[in-house]
Amino acid sequence: MHDPIFAPLDVSDSVNNAIENLTDKPTTEMGNTIGDIWYLIFGGISYHAEKRKIKYAHALEEYRQSLENKVLSIPDYRLKEPDLQVIGQALDDSKYCAENENVRSLFENLIASSIDKGKEAFVHPSFSGMIKQMSALDAKNMALYKDVRQIPIVEYRLVRVNGTFTTIERNYTLVNLDIATVHQQQASFSSLERFGLIDIDYTIFIPGESVYSDFENTSIMQQMRSFVVPAPDGGFSRPKDDEVYKEATFIKGRALITPLGENFIKACFE
Repeated sequence: MHDPIFAPLDVSDSVNNAIENLTDKPTTEMGNTIGDIWYLIFGGISYHAEKRKIKYAHALEEYRQSLENKVLSIPDYRLKEPDLQVIGQALDDSKYCAENENVRSLFENLIASSIDKGKEAFVHPSFSGMIKQMSALDAKNMALYKDVRQIPIVEYRLVRVNGTFTTIERNYTLVNLDIATVHQQQASFSSLERFGLIDIDYTIFIPGESVYSDFENTSIMQQMRSFVVPAPDGGFSRPKDDEVYKEATFIKGRALITPLGENFIKACFE
């Protein structure tokens, strides 16, 4: 059985004692390296408001305890020397994310994976910088890929009589709309694509008649249809009617997890 890695913090004591305890170094062999880096990164943080100080100290203690539990859950035979590039960077990047539980857990898993022989092949130093720039929504969207490899996504278009079109919405998806707006989701999926964790492609779509059926009944589709002009008897007249919108439609696409994204899932979620 492992010894505890991090000394407990009692945030019910005075603020000064809380912060002093917060910077105590762990003394076990496995915790020495992580603890030293922890002290260097978090030990010198200056707090300006007592209330904020206690709140942050509490979040940081939760972070320490959760990280300790994840490290202690790794079997002895799978433990390896800590990767300083990964751990040091992860702890430094996480100092402003301690109160964001969804993002913080990704750092915890990444650090634990970096000292786990069974997961070291999936760990990449760039993951820390990605997590640092992630929102809680980004983390929840990536979590979807624990169960699927691709997610349906569409581009809405209004098509003119002359065959040209206007793109109304791009990277439109219907997942996690109970916790975010459509525009927040568009930004989130675009960000995940920028990290190289997913690939959004409109030349390939997911087969199945029902996969994209819900995109036909969205509010944006209803609004687009209000701009469509029905064809008159005898059809449209060109070039007079070239700029008239004749159709509201969408292009089927998919947001596919990349090999880097698969490694991210294994290192930071599992």
